[in-house]
Amino acid sequence: MVTENKVSIRNLHKSFGVNNILKGVDIEAQDGDSLVLFGESGSGKSVLLKCILGLLDIDAGNILIDGEITNGHGADKRAQHLNKIGMLFQRSALFDSLCVWENIVFRLLQSNVCSPSEGKKIALKKLALVQMGRSVADLMPAELSGGMQKRVGLARAIAGDPKILLLDEPTAGLDPILSNGISELISNITKELNTTVISITNDIDSARIISNKAAMLKNGQISWQGPTELIEKSDNPNVQQYIRSWVEERSLRKKTKKKSQRKRRS
Repeated sequence: MVTENKVSIRNLHKSFGVNNILKGVDIEAQDGDSLVLFGESGSGKSVLLKCILGLLDIDAGNILIDGEITNGHGADKRAQHLNKIGMLFQRSALFDSLCVWENIVFRLLQSNVCSPSEGKKIALKKLALVQMGRSVADLMPAELSGGMQKRVGLARAIAGDPKILLLDEPTAGLDPILSNGISELISNITKELNTTVISITNDIDSARIISNKAAMLKNGQISWQGPTELIEKSDNPNVQQYIRSWVEERSLRKKTKKKSQRKRRS
């Protein structure tokens, strides 16, 4: 059986003035894939996600969803493709003035997809999927911890039952235990919903949990791609250097945390 490409990126270029960010990116995610993009800061990961989402116009190349080119066809065509996509932003990006359930179904309410009463029912169902109770629905974002905000952001991303889910640093700012919990939650939900996922992460532990395929962006191009389980076995020098830096940084964070815990005890 041939698996169709859900998302295809072909020779994608994006610049800001003289600053060339993406320099001919080619990558594909098949239906049901979970593809993680990793690489150092400034390599173009977030820019690539924003191009897929349509927040940025591209300079050259094509973005295809379900085999159809999405770029260069105007706002109506872009809106049609956007209906297939859910997005979890790096810092959750919840609206401070809206309660949790209103945040979750904000897009549905703005598009008149449902009434407020129907929207709250949808929000409660999505909260249950991210393992949060009904009591959270009427809270304000300021009343939530960082991990809870991530879960609400994920609930909002899946509110419209998207076929494609984009995740921008889903575990950023979380400690290792919370990070693993969010990663497991993402993995379980996306499998249950049969969603194609493209995510950005600098955390290889998280990448192992949430993805089956991985690609490294280096200087605006794909430097390596393959099964996630082979990242650390890769002989690509860029990947090896990245893994060494990641291991060193993780070790430093652990030492810093232990010192902080000892100071609190003393």
